[in-house]
Amino acid sequence: MPVEAPEYAFVIKMKLTLSPSFVLLQGIKFTARKKMSNWIIIKEIRCESTNNLVKGLRVSGKICDKTAIMTEFQLAGRGQDKNIWHSNPGENLLVSLYIEEKIPAENYFLLTIITSLAIAEMLNEMGIDISIKWPNDIYFGKDKLVGILIENSMISGMIVNSILGIGINVNQTKFPEWLPNPTSMSLITGKKYRPEELLDLFLRKIDGLLESIKENESSSLVEKYINLLYRKGVWSDYIVDNELIRGKIHGVMSDGRLILEFESGEINYFLFGEIIYVH
Repeated sequence: MPVEAPEYAFVIKMKLTLSPSFVLLQGIKFTARKKMSNWIIIKEIRCESTNNLVKGLRVSGKICDKTAIMTEFQLAGRGQDKNIWHSNPGENLLVSLYIEEKIPAENYFLLTIITSLAIAEMLNEMGIDISIKWPNDIYFGKDKLVGILIENSMISGMIVNSILGIGINVNQTKFPEWLPNPTSMSLITGKKYRPEELLDLFLRKIDGLLESIKENESSSLVEKYINLLYRKGVWSDYIVDNELIRGKIHGVMSDGRLILEFESGEINYFLFGEIIYVH
């Protein structure tokens, strides 16, 4: 007997509010194409940043597991290490996912891996083959297509909830000159996309990968991530301790450290912020 796919609750709000009814409003029903867990999807027309919005709701206890908050425009979009994420209003997918997945703190990098892989699988279905610039930028060729910002809350050595912030350049074709190497799905394919449909596909991908974590398939996930690494196996230039060095990426450790071979044959391991890619 066929099983009816459950529905997303899709809530559209016109302005930022933290009222108790925030996650209880019922609006447009968006039905998944496959059987999957329910997600609450909330759309803000504009906000400071979706990650900050989720954090505010988390602190006030007004958010639940598997909630996705998307927006058309961020006043202060954020990237890794206090970087700014630029996006034209209404042209891209800007979303933060809130999950309450209990994961040992030492396995924190698995969240980066599954988020990156979910985006890679989604884009692959759109006919776009990508690579992952360690630790979590998604590249098409030498150009940046997606940024990811993950923030975790930990108690007694366990991650108890996480915010997965994602910015995908979808329909934007013109970018500020100060951005070094942006691209978008439209620039790559010449097509236009509906961000809501991309979010639908992404949520189905991330659900499947979350199940992989529960089923202890982390080693295969790490292998898939390594196989998609930008510059893997290619001699390239990097800056380490303010010095230009030549190195070749071999992979990542389970704790997220990048494995890099120097020309001398020495193998080194780097945390985020300890090495700079030279374009």
